[in-house]
Amino acid sequence: MSLLNVTFACNRYDRTTPLADGTVKPRGIDLNVLLLGGVEQVFWRMLMHQEFDASEMSLSSYLMMRDRGQDDLIAIPVFLSRVFRHSCIFVREDSKLEDPKQLIGATVGVPEYQMTAAVWAKAILLDEYGVHPRDIIWRNGGLDQPGRIEKLKLDLPADIRISYIPAEETLNQQLLDGKIDALVTARPPSSFLDGTNRVRRLIRNHREVEAEYYLRTKIFPPMHTVVIKRKLYEANRWMAMSLFEAFQETLTLCDPLKMFDGHLRYSLPFLPAWIEELQTKFGGIEMWKYGFEPNRKTLETLVRNQKEQGLVKNDLRLEDMFAPETLDSYRN
Repeated sequence: MSLLNVTFACNRYDRTTPLADGTVKPRGIDLNVLLLGGVEQVFWRMLMHQEFDASEMSLSSYLMMRDRGQDDLIAIPVFLSRVFRHSCIFVREDSKLEDPKQLIGATVGVPEYQMTAAVWAKAILLDEYGVHPRDIIWRNGGLDQPGRIEKLKLDLPADIRISYIPAEETLNQQLLDGKIDALVTARPPSSFLDGTNRVRRLIRNHREVEAEYYLRTKIFPPMHTVVIKRKLYEANRWMAMSLFEAFQETLTLCDPLKMFDGHLRYSLPFLPAWIEELQTKFGGIEMWKYGFEPNRKTLETLVRNQKEQGLVKNDLRLEDMFAPETLDSYRN
């Protein structure tokens, strides 16, 4: 039997490299993996033009699209990117802001209001600190390059105050100039990375706060999922489970316990200590676990906050967001 040719676009991760180099081969599929830099472009090309058979996808954008009745893509419960977002709120070094609760009434920049990193940051502000999105004045724009716009058109409640900064300006410079009080961004702004100490994180002890958050909630916020063109999926329903199983296999290959055998595989001097802490305190690779049921609570938290933020209008049935062949209840 001939193999099904599938083109898959994603970022380069330790969890995608085994698929790209052929170490892991999904059954029945000849997978052409495109490791593309800048996942925002992957999202745009898939959302707007469906250029690939399957791709990594913004989880927030995907759920918004499904909420709006667009079902030309179907996801599998694989979450390639996860990041704690307490650390993604930045202020000037001389800012009087020291606690997230002080953001009430503040003007805060965000590259895209709907991007998953911002959704999780706003979720943390609401759930952990009682700051609702309507309590903040939002400003959209490019982080270090001007002109960024939302990938999906926003239809927000009237009490969400948001507007674009001038097209020629950047959020990074607006923060430095005092035109905004804080900045929520997936990537640190250049003014934080340039060594000038002009910008700092709002939550100074973010690592301890994020660790406590995970141990209490068991939420390791997913940013991206994997989507397949529905037409291709409907013609080959078996492919969803084949891809899911392949991603499961790749995850076992990047277990942190395999990253140190007396020699540093990566240029990280304190890697052994981090691996030990990850294993003893957080359960190791279990934090990255794929599948629907293990991630149900986290997904429910995300969608509830999308509704609070005005991004999702309906009560989404999460089981319908993923290929039924990949649901744990289907497999049992």
